[in-house]
Amino acid sequence: GKYEQFNKETPYSGIIQALQNLIQRILTDENVNIVKWREKIKSVLGLSADVIAKMIPEVELIIGKTQTAAVLTGKEGRVRFNLLFQKFIDIFALPDYPLVMILDDMQWADSSTMSLLEQILISQENQNLLILGTFRDNEVDENHPLTKLIEKLHPLELVRSITLKPLEFDSVNRLICDTLHSTKEQT
Repeated sequence: GKYEQFNKETPYSGIIQALQNLIQRILTDENVNIVKWREKIKSVLGLSADVIAKMIPEVELIIGKTQTAAVLTGKEGRVRFNLLFQKFIDIFALPDYPLVMILDDMQWADSSTMSLLEQILISQENQNLLILGTFRDNEVDENHPLTKLIEKLHPLELVRSITLKPLEFDSVNRLICDTLHSTKEQT
C-alpha cells in the first residue's frame, strides 16, 4: 500500500490499499478456494466482518453481504477496530504462507495507521507477518509520528532500519546500458 501526500487524512489508506490488493489476488487466483476463505473470515470476524467490509468493500465479494455491526465510537471504537483489523490481517498471515505487507511513503501515513501498526507489532501474536515500511528521511524529523513509533519499537527489536543512498552516476549508467543493451559510450 502507498500513502499519498494529499491523502494524509484518510485513516489506514496504505494498509487498506495493501489488503485490497491481497483480496483482489485471492479473487483472481484460479487455485484459491473462495469457500475456505469465506468460512475463515466469517469464523474469525463474526458479525464484525461488516466493519472490515466497509473499509475494504472487496471483502464482500468473498463473504457476501454482511449484517451491520454495532457502531462504537471514541476510544472503545478505536480499540475494537484495531483488534478487528489485526485479526483480519492474521487470517492471511499463515505459517505456510507468511504475509509481507509493503507500506510505501510512510512519512505521509496518518496517526491511526501508526497506532494500528504499533499494536500489531508490539503484540507479536503473529510471527508470520513482515511489514516493510519505506519513508523519505528528509521529510521525517524527531517529532514526526513515524519517528516516535520507530523509537518505541527499536528497544523491543521490532524494527530494523536500512538507509539507502542515491545511486552513483556509474551505477545508473550501467543500469541503463543493461536495460538498453548498449555500451557505456552510447549512453
